[in-house]
Amino acid sequence: GNGIVDQGEQCDDGNLQGGDGCDGACRLQEICTNTVDDDGDGAIDCDDTTCGCLPILRDPAVIKFAHTRPASSRVRQRPDFFRVHGRLEPGTAHDAATEGLTVAVTNANGIVYKARLLPGDFKRHWSTLTFVDKAAPRGEGTREGLHRVKLQRSIRNGLVVTLDAYGDFSAATLPTMTIQIGIGDDMFFTKGAFSKRRYGWYWAF
Repeated sequence: GNGIVDQGEQCDDGNLQGGDGCDGACRLQEICTNTVDDDGDGAIDCDDTTCGCLPILRDPAVIKFAHTRPASSRVRQRPDFFRVHGRLEPGTAHDAATEGLTVAVTNANGIVYKARLLPGDFKRHWSTLTFVDKAAPRGEGTREGLHRVKLQRSIRNGLVVTLDAYGDFSAATLPTMTIQIGIGDDMFFTKGAFSKRRYGWYWAF
């Protein structure tokens, strides 16, 4: 804990506290809410077995590749499209309006897509938080292609999330993928095998 990486140490952040990427034994440690492979084991956040993530419940996810669309339907050569819809049951107090939101899609090769909404990006409408970036479908978005994000409070303090994004999903070459959504101290995930479609990938989890 002296701030110097000595022999036998993987890291040394000057303290003996865990949960900050470097544990009390000066070994690299996964931070489970930042969409980064902190401990260098090739597993990001919820893909790492040391992270106790909560499930994303029900409903589908889809990835549509831009090059599969007929030329007549293309609008300014829109980027690839991603959508996920599901239910979250947070384990801690949360407010995405002040804490923001992270999303990541990963496979065995690493990151397919990731983005983040910052505190203040959401607009509050009663029990619903919404974010809209109309420039995202043109590839000119300000939040890594996030287009529409909606968080609606449901029963028992749960949340229904709907997320649309445009970006480069060319790394989505393997059927098994993990979707991760982070709000505050909670990270939610779902992992499974997508089905190949003419337009890209589909999964009803």
